[in-house]
Amino acid sequence: RRTLQLYLDRSMWVLISADTVMAAKLLADHGDVETACRLLGAREASGYAVGLSEVLRALLHDDLERRLGERFAGLAAQGARWRPPDAAEVAIEALDRALGSLAGVEA
Repeated sequence: RRTLQLYLDRSMWVLISADTVMAAKLLADHGDVETACRLLGAREASGYAVGLSEVLRALLHDDLERRLGERFAGLAAQGARWRPPDAAEVAIEALDRALGSLAGVEA
């Protein structure tokens, strides 16, 4: 979350795209598969590809497509309209919600 904010503040679009994949994976694991799918769509539409995040992107794509079925394409298309800064803001907000819900569980 902090890293995404730093990249957003510094307009580091390639790194945002890589961390967007990581955020999507975390959100999918947390149960927010729709936001994860939209973020993955944003990453795939961005045209930016960064190292190992591409392996995770491919694996996550397959996992989300399996989990969401017919809804996958529509959700990914929604995210594909986001530019990297839009995706970063969505990811930061979603991660904040996820972290907030985890804090409530731990309390």
